[in-house]
Amino acid sequence: MSSYRYRTATLVGPWRDSRLKAETDAVAMGQADLSGPAGGFVWKVEGEIEAQAAERQSSQD
Repeated sequence: MSSYRYRTATLVGPWRDSRLKAETDAVAMGQADLSGPAGGFVWKVEGEIEAQAAERQSSQD
């Protein structure tokens, strides 16, 4: 199982169990919004959603 978080130049979100939750965190922090086609996720600043396997994540927390 993978974990996801958003990362921008100034902020890093907490690890979440779904990409959607990581995207929601980015929107809540003002780093992204839902103004893309059909209300799709778009970055306001340069950013990414990181993913990593659960066993790797637990060793880095």
